[in-house]
Amino acid sequence: MQEYCIKLPDKPGQMADLCEALAAENINLLTATALTATGAVVALVTDDEVGTTGVLDRLGHEYHVSEILLVTMPHQPGSLAALSRTMGNAGININSIYIMSKDDDKAVIAFTADDVEAAREMI
Repeated sequence: MQEYCIKLPDKPGQMADLCEALAAENINLLTATALTATGAVVALVTDDEVGTTGVLDRLGHEYHVSEILLVTMPHQPGSLAALSRTMGNAGININSIYIMSKDDDKAVIAFTADDVEAAREMI
């Protein structure tokens, strides 16, 4: 599973253009986040990595790809704190994090890290 972190022009309609281009290729978004604190950046995870790369290349946006790791944890206070502390104590920096799904008992968290192999061993 891959995260695409995309730099978009910070102007109206750019997110719509991106989402429409993905939809036109029948690519479904699994999760996404967008921020404009340092320019417009959207990070997303899709169900089609090859197709997503093709769309982004065609649109000409600058982007970076990172491997995503998944972890299932109890859906209760402190679970994310424990994961974060475990990674921090091991010297692993969490770069991004997503809640992929949750119910009353468990949550599936996706995250990227600066040392994927070490993070994989920790989970």
